[in-house]
Order: sequence, then C-alpha cells, then structure tokens
Amino acid sequence: MKRLNGLDYIKALMSVFVVAWHSGGGGFTVIGDKENFQTHLFSAADLFSFQILLLAVPLFMLTSNFLFLSRNPDMTALKIVLHRYFMLLVFWVVLSHLFFGGYEELLGIFPKKWQQVVPFIFTGGYTLYYFMVSLIITQLIGYRFVRAGTPLVVAFLLISCALIFIIPLIAVYFSIPKISLHWNPLNFLPYPFIAILIARHNDWVSRNRMKIAALLIFLTISFIVIEWAFYRNAISGYPAYTRLSLVTQSAIVMTFALNPKIMANRVVRFMSDHSFGLYTLHRFVKTPLFPVILPVLFKIDGGIPAPDLLARWIAIFIVILISYVFSLALRFVLRDGLI
Repeated sequence: MKRLNGLDYIKALMSVFVVAWHSGGGGFTVIGDKENFQTHLFSAADLFSFQILLLAVPLFMLTSNFLFLSRNPDMTALKIVLHRYFMLLVFWVVLSHLFFGGYEELLGIFPKKWQQVVPFIFTGGYTLYYFMVSLIITQLIGYRFVRAGTPLVVAFLLISCALIFIIPLIAVYFSIPKISLHWNPLNFLPYPFIAILIARHNDWVSRNRMKIAALLIFLTISFIVIEWAFYRNAISGYPAYTRLSLVTQSAIVMTFALNPKIMANRVVRFMSDHSFGLYTLHRFVKTPLFPVILPVLFKIDGGIPAPDLLARWIAIFIVILISYVFSLALRFVLRDGLI
C-alpha cells in the first residue's frame, strides 16, 4: 500500500495528545469534582480535553485496524500481527511495573481471585498499555468480518454504536461505573467495522468526502449535547471513550486523512515513526521530571508566576523531546519491533 501521509499526521499528533492528556494539558475541569460537576457548564477546557485530546486512542484504533484490514489479511498475517502485539504488551507491562514499583509490584498485579482476572487482562496489567489488549480484540473481530458482506458489516457497526450509546446510561442510572471505564474493549468495538467500510469503499468516500463530513459533524454535535446532558454522574464523572461523539469524530478525521494529495515533511514522518515510542516512553520521562521541572516553570521571567497551563505545556514539550531521544536510542538496543 502506498504511504498515506494523512495517517502520518494522525500518528504524530495523537501521540502528542496522549502525553498532553496524561500531563494535564487540557486545562482545569471539574468533571471529576463530585460536588460541583452537576452545575458545571461545558467549557473550552472540557471541549479540548474530552473531544480533542481523547481522540488519540480511538484514532489509533481506527488507523491500526484500517492499515491491517485494508490488506485483506489471511491467517498468517493475523498470527504475525497478534504475536507482535502480544510481545509488545508483555514487554512494556513488565518493564513498567519493574521500573515504577520493582519486583514486588510486578508480582502483586497478578489476580488472586477470579473476579480480578477480567480487569487484569483488559487494563493491560493495570498499565497505560490497556489499548494493546483492545487492539488485539478489535483486530480479531475485524479479521472475522473483513470478508463478510457489507450489509452484515453495517449491521454490526450499528449494533456496536448502539452499545456505546447505551452503556453510559446503564452506568449512570444503575450505578455500575466500571462498565464505562476507559479500558473496556467495548468502547472500541465500532472501529474495525468502520475501517472495513472505509477500506472497501474508499473511492466512494473520496468522491463524497464533504457530504460525509457534514453529516458526521452534525451527528458529532448532537452526540456531544446528549452526552453532556445524560452521561455525567457523581460516581465515575464523565466517560472517556464510551461516547459516540468520538466515533463520529474519528470517522471525520479518517475521511480527510486518506486524501492522497496530503503531503508530509520530515518532521511529521519522524514523529509518526516514533509515535509508539513516545506513547510507551513518556511516562518513564514524565514521572521523575514533572516534580522537578514544574516548580521551576511556575516561576519564570524574573519571578513572575507563569500560568499553570503554559508551564505544563512547556514541561510537556520537554518530555516529548526527551522521549524522542530515548526512542531513537532504544532502537539500537531493543529487539526490532519493541519500540
């Protein structure tokens, strides 16, 4: 497949968005404040955090499924991909726990009761790498449907979207917050079906790009209004990924990203090539660096206090640069494909 530069932009920007989300780059929001969230009006910080920064993982799911499923993979290709993802998952989960908590923490993550098995698996061993588990699941589903008829793919897309719409309502009104947590693989169920449809009908999508985008923008705005009105609750706040607005937004971005006329320079391609390295490494850099650098950044320009958000973005930029350096260096050390 010819390299699609639009996908390089997605990988480059979304990896930065992940770092920004984990570092508080979205600004202040009271969504998690049990006393004030019900009277809180939708703000610019909420829009940026929940509709922009949190696009990162959904778009990762969509682009990864598209790149895999557009090749009409056979069983051999599936086994190769799943083996790579499994090795990545095991390596980074083990390394993360050893680095931050040592051998005792690593031993402590394993389930001691059967009720702990599902959270242990779906959270990626209680790490940031839960998305690898969901990616494995979505690509298994995508492989099963990649040769299915379009009506069947559309039907399951609609079913998966209906689930995402209903799950947060169940979480709110029946006080079951865990079903709408960020690591639930059901959050990402629509993406393999969208990937199959876009890959199968790419020419039609290209011809009707603006019409599709207009419809999806209307749906996105509608879903945001519904989600803000009905999905907030005192137990779990606001769902990260169990929202249809992220599904439609991801489809909008993907529709434009597949334009073959998009050009990418060396910086974008470098960021794209090291997007996974940035995702996996940024916590190793941010955790020890932030307590040291943020107090310094809060007072800059001759002792004049810098705005919290500005200081955080300066720190985020530093974390990103250092992570890229480590990503480059580790490619000479680690086995091919681990970063």
